[in-house]
Amino acid sequence: MTVAPESEPPLTSGQVCEWHGYLLDEQLTADEPESAMRLIELGQIPDPDGFANLVEQERQAVEDGKRHEELRSHEAFEAVLQLGETQRLELQRRLHRLADEADSLAGRREHWMDDALSDVRSGRAASWRARGEKIRELIEQGKGPVERLGALTKVELPTADMGSLVTLAKGLRDHLENGGKIKVMPDGRPKIGALTPKPVKFSAPLFETVRVNGVPPVTVDPLDAVLTWAEAFTILSALDSAWPNTVEIPDEDTLHERLQWHDTELQQLRRILGLAEQLQAEEQHLAELSLPAPDWNNLNAVRTYARLVDAATAQDRWVAAKEPLLQLEERISEAARWDDAAPCVSRLRDAVANRDHNEYASAHARIGRLRLVRATVQRRDELAAVLDGGAPGLRKAIAENPGDAGWSHRLTNFTEAWSWASTAAWIVAQEAKDVNALQAQLNEIEQEIHRQVEQLAARRAWDHAASPERLGGTARADLTQYADLVRRGGKLTGKFAAQRKSEIRRSMDRCRPSVPAWIMPIHRIADQLRIQPDMFDVVIVDEASQAGLEATFLQYLAPKIVVIGDDKQVSPAGVGIDQQQYRDLAAQYLTHDRYRDSWQDPLRSLFDEAKMRYGGMITLTEHRRCVPEIIGFSNRVAYEPDNIRLIPVRQYGADRLQPIVPRYLPDGYVRGTTHKVNPVEMDAIVEQVERCLADSAYDNKTFGVISLLGTAQAKAIQTKLMERIPSHEWGARDLRVGDAAAFQGSERDVIFLSMVEAAEPGRRVVPLTRDIYVQRFNVAASRAKDQLWVFHSLDKDTLTNPEDMRFQLLDYCYKVVQRVDLDNETGSSELVPEDRVVPPFDSLFEQRVYNRVVDQGYTVIPQYEASGYRIDMVVVGGSTRLAIECDGDHWHGPEAYESDLARQRDLERCGWQFFRVRESAFYVDPAAALHDLWELLRSLDIRSAAERTATAQNVGQASEAESSSAPQAEVDVAETSEPPVEAEATEAHEATTSAQEPSAPPLPPGVIAVGPRSLARLEQEMQLVEQWLSRAKEANAAADSSGRTAMIRDRRQREERMAARLAYLRDVLAKAHVAASSQLPDESWPGSIVRYRDIESGETFEAVVSDVDLGDAEHEWVRPNSPLGKLLVRVQPGQRLSHSKPNGDPAVIEILAVFD
Repeated sequence: MTVAPESEPPLTSGQVCEWHGYLLDEQLTADEPESAMRLIELGQIPDPDGFANLVEQERQAVEDGKRHEELRSHEAFEAVLQLGETQRLELQRRLHRLADEADSLAGRREHWMDDALSDVRSGRAASWRARGEKIRELIEQGKGPVERLGALTKVELPTADMGSLVTLAKGLRDHLENGGKIKVMPDGRPKIGALTPKPVKFSAPLFETVRVNGVPPVTVDPLDAVLTWAEAFTILSALDSAWPNTVEIPDEDTLHERLQWHDTELQQLRRILGLAEQLQAEEQHLAELSLPAPDWNNLNAVRTYARLVDAATAQDRWVAAKEPLLQLEERISEAARWDDAAPCVSRLRDAVANRDHNEYASAHARIGRLRLVRATVQRRDELAAVLDGGAPGLRKAIAENPGDAGWSHRLTNFTEAWSWASTAAWIVAQEAKDVNALQAQLNEIEQEIHRQVEQLAARRAWDHAASPERLGGTARADLTQYADLVRRGGKLTGKFAAQRKSEIRRSMDRCRPSVPAWIMPIHRIADQLRIQPDMFDVVIVDEASQAGLEATFLQYLAPKIVVIGDDKQVSPAGVGIDQQQYRDLAAQYLTHDRYRDSWQDPLRSLFDEAKMRYGGMITLTEHRRCVPEIIGFSNRVAYEPDNIRLIPVRQYGADRLQPIVPRYLPDGYVRGTTHKVNPVEMDAIVEQVERCLADSAYDNKTFGVISLLGTAQAKAIQTKLMERIPSHEWGARDLRVGDAAAFQGSERDVIFLSMVEAAEPGRRVVPLTRDIYVQRFNVAASRAKDQLWVFHSLDKDTLTNPEDMRFQLLDYCYKVVQRVDLDNETGSSELVPEDRVVPPFDSLFEQRVYNRVVDQGYTVIPQYEASGYRIDMVVVGGSTRLAIECDGDHWHGPEAYESDLARQRDLERCGWQFFRVRESAFYVDPAAALHDLWELLRSLDIRSAAERTATAQNVGQASEAESSSAPQAEVDVAETSEPPVEAEATEAHEATTSAQEPSAPPLPPGVIAVGPRSLARLEQEMQLVEQWLSRAKEANAAADSSGRTAMIRDRRQREERMAARLAYLRDVLAKAHVAASSQLPDESWPGSIVRYRDIESGETFEAVVSDVDLGDAEHEWVRPNSPLGKLLVRVQPGQRLSHSKPNGDPAVIEILAVFD
């Protein structure tokens, strides 16, 4: 069976085992024929529980119908049955309510209500309705007098003579109303005599028989009470007469109680009349429904009528319960009538007809089984078809003998076996592909796409800008006139300056629409444009931190403005500006502006204004100009205090210039007060520029000189440089001299800073702590791309304020210089194990690739961090570096490949170049997998150790040839300039040593000859290195727990270097032999003392090469990886060698002697 590369298995292991299990299922095979017969869809019929519920519902509906059997003969049953459910329920509710109301009224004690109910239910409610209306009117009439009497007024009035007494009371009241008087005796009775007025005399019967609250009525109020009582009595008597004779009216104590009784009885009469209205409405409603009216006098008949609704509902339920069973029987019968119907279908039909839920469940389960068998057979055949499409031979072999015991085990790993076969085919197919070539091709295509897009964008822009519609004959003439007017206007001074400006503005107005984008300085905008709101679509302001508030009007020119700047760089100086004028203008024009106080500051920039008003600032943190050590100063003083850190992404090699070189000039002094010049710093800078111009390491480098204090120093340096440097060098090196503001926006490969200020007795050095000095020093330092020289006459220790920018700059520079490793990215050349994973590697595959690269003599940094990403390893060259990515099948995988490529494109944008090694290709043929890597390294001029050594030897030989061809007199002068005592002492020492120690036979090959003191130094160094490594492990553990990445990285790199040194010392000590003087070599050996002389200063030093301080105060301690340490390996007396001092100064030394 052949498997294609990168092909997926037709089935998974589980699916193949599933299909094989179907072949072994005997019950499936037995049920397969019946499952092919006609079956009924189980989804179309209820399940056994559902069928049992239907049968039970039908049974309950039948029993419920039997309970209402007698009502089916009712004359209204059929009519009620035709009503809807809502109509029935509403009818039942109304009938019950009427019957309940009739029952409630019939249960009261008043006998008259029986008559009234009988009349109402018989349709004779009219007389009772008229009686009720009359009683209501009388009650309303009686309420007034009864309420006027109140509960406290008691009137005694004989009802037999009430008419005559009322007449007397009215006459007597009129008498009193007309001013008449009634004399009253002490007991309240009136005095009646001959002179008594007639109305009083005539009222004697009234006084004798009528009492109001126990006394005769002799005043108006009692008389009114008598009249009111008589009126109320008359109305109540009429009310008594309004009721039928059969009504027994109770004897009440007061008029109010009598009236209340009538009102209560009226409410009952109203209920009866309301029932009459309801009966009438119900009869009308029944008539509308074509229903006969019940006998309203027979409440049982009314309630029976209401039960018709329950009977009709029971009838509907029976019909509804029977319907699904009839439909089910019909549906199953439709399937069972066919000859190819399965036997279980007929069983199911009979079970439905007999309402046998147990038989129904059995038949239903059988149909379900056959349905499952049919689906399983279909699934089996589908799996077989898929397997046959991908592996027909395998399917046939299994189908022919499914019972083979071997299939069960083999098919369990089907997916894995297929993947192995596919992977093997893929690996073979991939051997002809080169991922790096594909990546290179992809990069070329992307570059071509970018180029085409740029060309297209430029073409479309120019087509738009120079289209005939925009640049017709008139437009071209306008532009030509504008150019002529500007050229003739010159500086726009003189008698006609204002007129010429006006002409230029008019011309600009005409030609402005013809040019889509105008690039102009701020003063020219103000001079040449007639300022109007929204003249442009958008205004872009570059270097806005240098533009003062006079540029604020730019916001007026467009609805959108893009402000680009850096408030940590040079801002408006405000020199010579009268701040009071600012305040006056602000008070005059910005009285109500809430930010008026900010407008009054002449040091404020447009960038500051935009930052305050608009927000939404986008900070660009990728820094592409300076090497990390240089931009680190800007981060320290300017950006990190605001929680911003510029990330250097520029690429560089190991042979780069020393990033920072401070030069302390203790003899420096300042000349002048306002325009300060430091002649010593000036001379030092000029001489250093000359040296750099002559040094091949500075070939093609551009230079800049910046004065950190005023422009006088810059002018002095420029004058002297012009005297000493040829004009062609100025152009070739783009040499420029100025202050920080003059360099903003510019850059140079090498920058020389002059601090100018110097300490003088009796004069205090004013600290530079204001923001303006932060900006100035930030700009000055960050102009250097490769190297920054700092010439200073002030000692850092004399600067007492740590916030002083001079202190900050010197402190930072010397810390960088004094750092143990100037380049904390030093790679390793030591091999690592290939049988276990060791830090910082992620896999054995990475370690094996790393060993192959190191074996070739290259310097490699594993797990290199760059721009927030991690690169598997980086090969370090003299001028560049190469990133190597190990695409391991386990560690990355195809699913992460796209993310990997996105990361690579991001790093390539930062200047990185990549080479990818596939794990599968590496293990198939390591040499072939890395062949293109060696070619790429050579093309990038990244050389191995052997190549670097050969180059150095060639350079050394060339230097020796030049030295031998030089005039001998120069050498003689150098030799004779040495003090003769030193030479004589050396010769005497050698002679004494030779005399005391007899000659010894030569040492065998592989043995290293050392002196006894040298051996002791080597052993001491080994012990100290071992102790250091032991402490380093504890420190690394603490750093790991604290998460301090920088500390971990630095310590681990130092630890790797110290471990390599320990291995070297152990190897040397294993081969070391304490030799006699005659056996010691002529050149320096491990642990030996090297005496040398500095040619420039004439000083003599004795140095020992060691990675730790041996505590030997007599000898200079030189690290083996330092420039001088590398130089002192295997040197011989008489050699002259060049190297760089820690401060970057070149130095030439002469080896005088090598001894134990």
